[in-house]
Amino acid sequence: MTHEMSETARLARLRAVEEHIPEEARDRIKPLGTLAGPVSPDRPPVPVWEYMNYAAEHPGITEDHMAGIRFPLRLHDGTLMVTSISEMVPGNRPTPTFGITVADVVHLYQLMHDSGAVLWNASKLEHEEVKPASEYRTEVYAAWRAGLRHTDQE
Repeated sequence: MTHEMSETARLARLRAVEEHIPEEARDRIKPLGTLAGPVSPDRPPVPVWEYMNYAAEHPGITEDHMAGIRFPLRLHDGTLMVTSISEMVPGNRPTPTFGITVADVVHLYQLMHDSGAVLWNASKLEHEEVKPASEYRTEVYAAWRAGLRHTDQE
């Protein structure tokens, strides 16, 4: 008997769990990425910021498929977090004030990489945050948001 569930069902269940975690504890525990599921064993041998090109070069691989791939991100403090693009796209989080697409999330990772904050370790197929978030988050997210469309513009 298999207990597989769709990405939509998995994210809905994850949101239900998140609702019971006090807001002030969320930043301290950071376990949800790993609890949401393991790293995808068939993830591509490229960093997130190259996902769109990878999908374009491989017929049959869709943007949605790439968005559901669970990948590891080793945080600056050594914590290993498992996440996916799907977890940052609207419908999986409270309604944002900006329209966010899969390509937008890929672009965010590109900006983090361009700033020198996140590197790709090809031998481990792992992303590595090499700077504390406090050193890059404000600038990177400001640049990222500048390129997003505000939802009232749609």
